[in-house]
Amino acid sequence: MVHIELAIFQISFLAGFFVFILYFNYYLNHKSLMLKYFLCTSASMAVLMLMYIICGYFDAYVYKTGFYYTFIFFIFYLEYSMFYYYITMFVRMLLCLATPAALKLVLRIIALCPVLMLILPFIIIRDMKQVYSVLSWDINNVLSSILGAFLIYYFVLGCIQFRKIMDFRIKRLLLAVLTLYIVFFPFLFYENVIMRININIYYRSFFWNSFTALFNFMWNALAVIIYFRYKPFAPIGNNPAKRVSIPDISERENEIAEMLLQGMSYSSIAGKLFISNETVKTHVRNIYRKLNINSKLGLLRFSRGNG
Repeated sequence: MVHIELAIFQISFLAGFFVFILYFNYYLNHKSLMLKYFLCTSASMAVLMLMYIICGYFDAYVYKTGFYYTFIFFIFYLEYSMFYYYITMFVRMLLCLATPAALKLVLRIIALCPVLMLILPFIIIRDMKQVYSVLSWDINNVLSSILGAFLIYYFVLGCIQFRKIMDFRIKRLLLAVLTLYIVFFPFLFYENVIMRININIYYRSFFWNSFTALFNFMWNALAVIIYFRYKPFAPIGNNPAKRVSIPDISERENEIAEMLLQGMSYSSIAGKLFISNETVKTHVRNIYRKLNINSKLGLLRFSRGNG
């Protein structure tokens, strides 16, 4: 049974590693912020699978020491930190929602909480066995609950915003994510809530953490299918792009808008136009303000609606 469970973790981790390499190569070409957040979200899940693989082998073959527990908790809480921040940024960009600086600051503070919770018990508790008990159950349950609340909120937000998305590729990606969430939610709820409440079930169940691994595998399988079929992160510049021509913005702003649609980064635009990055950012802010949009995806939708 343990070997089968380990095999599920290993397959899921290899799938995540393959997706990371695939999309990282794609990111090098397009430098999309949404793609960056997607990569970090997928990497955080791959880190979680790696931790479960290490736990499986150590439980079977290695005597567990204090260093082992500290190392495992560090990986586990690091995964929480990454997921809190990057899944939020990924979903907001997917839904074409602006992320104010204040919200980014709050998210970064929340992302620091798992690290602080990892350190705090070592400072205030002297009994190391009690420290490991607090880290593995009490704090872990709190972090799992916060993550569950995040995911429920994003699911509801995704359903509300679904009809407002104009790009069919992004819409397909969001539909796939929402469908995967609906299918796996009952199993993940059972695994992370019911099993943790009843410790006897948690330790005796063959499916301990397997649903998380299967969810991760399906996430990566969908990512591969979407990559080859829809290219949701590809900028409009992969197709012959029409020049944006809006009376309300200047000729230079039209030029910069066209480069943005071609997937060029701010530094690339600055180099081509022989201006500074700050000047490019100022032009972009003016474009967004004049067109009443707040992201590159909004500019993409605007160009298609007026092309």
